[in-house]
Amino acid sequence: MITLLANAKGQLYTCSQLQDYVFRGKAMEHCCLLAFVIDTWEETYKPEAQTACEEEGTMKRGRPAHPRAHYLEDHPKSSTHRRVFRAKGHNTLPQIAGLWFPQSDEGNTHDFYCACMLALLKPWCHKQDLKTDSKTWAAAFSHFRENATWEQKRIIAGIQYYYESKTACETSRSDQNIERVGEEPCKVRREDMEDGDGGSLVEDTCIPLTEQDLVEFQ
Repeated sequence: MITLLANAKGQLYTCSQLQDYVFRGKAMEHCCLLAFVIDTWEETYKPEAQTACEEEGTMKRGRPAHPRAHYLEDHPKSSTHRRVFRAKGHNTLPQIAGLWFPQSDEGNTHDFYCACMLALLKPWCHKQDLKTDSKTWAAAFSHFRENATWEQKRIIAGIQYYYESKTACETSRSDQNIERVGEEPCKVRREDMEDGDGGSLVEDTCIPLTEQDLVEFQ
């Protein structure tokens, strides 16, 4: 998502999370895109107030301040905004806007999947940081995955779990429909409560119902 902002001079400029990441400061060079979005947030600040505070060397009581990191000078908000690192153990989760990531074992989109995983989990500023021109996206991702941390592998598995669950659900529904087509009407015995002779037993035919039948009934 791209945001349109205006500076103090009234000049308009665009800004996005991707732009913030590409122009992140040196203190955040080790952050991948996912960690940058989850583990930091943006705050406004005044450079003159920060300088005065550093010169005074004042110490505040309470918890230690969160580490801060400035944007590079090429960032349009480098003089007014900076990033703040969240405390360890926080429970912030990302919100993925739009379509879910492509499926890992889909041949037509496999290169796109590899590019997405690298862009999400490998620190980069330029395309060359993700892969060299001599490598394919699949080869670059395979090399990255061989040296990935446990946390990175867990994230990759979690992204693929969406498709595994979807496939299992569709397969289960398909199997249930096949079983229903081959089923014979079952006969059950119930007590006829309206019979005045003490309740005689009669045979009833029971036809299996589908979810669509229940919807139509409602």
